[in-house]
Amino acid sequence: MDELLKKYRSRLVKEAVLKSVLYGLTVALVAVAVSSLVFWAIDFKQVWVSAIVFVVVLGVSAAILYTRFRPTERAIAKRMDAELGLDERMITLLELKGNQEVLACAQRANAVSAVRAFGPRGDKKIALKVLSLSAGIVLAAVSVVAANMVTVSGLTAADILPSGADLVRGDEGVKAVYTISYLVEGAGKIVGVEAQEGEDGSTVYSQTVTEGEAAKAVWAVAGKDEDAEYYFAGWSDGGKDPFRLDENVEADTVLTAVFLPIDGTDFEPETDWANRFPLPPAMDDSGDGAGGGFPSPDESDPEEDGSGEGEGAGGSANPAFQVNDGKTDYGGSTYENAVDEATETISSSDGYSDDLIGIIEDYMDIIKR
Repeated sequence: MDELLKKYRSRLVKEAVLKSVLYGLTVALVAVAVSSLVFWAIDFKQVWVSAIVFVVVLGVSAAILYTRFRPTERAIAKRMDAELGLDERMITLLELKGNQEVLACAQRANAVSAVRAFGPRGDKKIALKVLSLSAGIVLAAVSVVAANMVTVSGLTAADILPSGADLVRGDEGVKAVYTISYLVEGAGKIVGVEAQEGEDGSTVYSQTVTEGEAAKAVWAVAGKDEDAEYYFAGWSDGGKDPFRLDENVEADTVLTAVFLPIDGTDFEPETDWANRFPLPPAMDDSGDGAGGGFPSPDESDPEEDGSGEGEGAGGSANPAFQVNDGKTDYGGSTYENAVDEATETISSSDGYSDDLIGIIEDYMDIIKR
């Protein structure tokens, strides 16, 4: 009897595997839809976890379902009787298995003859029943829902759509996007962001930043015109470092990089600064803050006595060479040594990008001027 059922068992095992996978696929898609809904609700950014959920649930559910759909001898016998028209001969054969009575042997012989009458491909007469109509409709519907939820979760992770948490919190939960605009006064440029033409024809450097995040780093690089060379004097908010990295951005901001001619300027810090930039930081009379203006190159450092002593060695230092800390003279041998060191470092390493090399060269050019 085992030999008789063998080829039919193989076909029904295939049916069980297909049913397990397809029903397991339905369960896995439901799990993906639910997990994506949860990710959207809590604003979870790692949407790729849904793929892991899909694979794990599919494997586990398919294995469990196979134990349910795996054909037994009785199930095979019933299918053969029903689809081959054997009038319960196979069930009878199974029940009389091992019985050596004459009537039992005759019934078994009759069943064997009936099965063999279908020939070597009799198993093909048993149609594979994988999905019912209702199960197919459920699988299609779940696939659509899961695909939509994964799309929504992905768009939320990319900050294109608000998350469920954002909707619950209301407008306060939706992060705003702010613009930082950099203007230039004098001869110079801003490195790090793209230059655009403003409404009045001037050059504006701008970037957009999500609320609470950090902006891209920028660098104010001095230039020259037909009359004079310029040096970086400072930012309109009082910053003295030509390199700036604005963090935790919470509002639209307009900043102006001021470049002054090395051979002098008509800028009067005591009278003009507040008019140019209405909200400068407070400063004292010592000139350490932004409100007192920037030193012109004709002013000498009060700490320098011209004797070559003091923190900025080399005599009376040109303020144009003091834009970093206001004390050290970066001209002369200090500049030459720095150039040699920077050149050697760049040439001996492949780890510097073209943008970084350009910034270093521009910086050295600033000091040289």
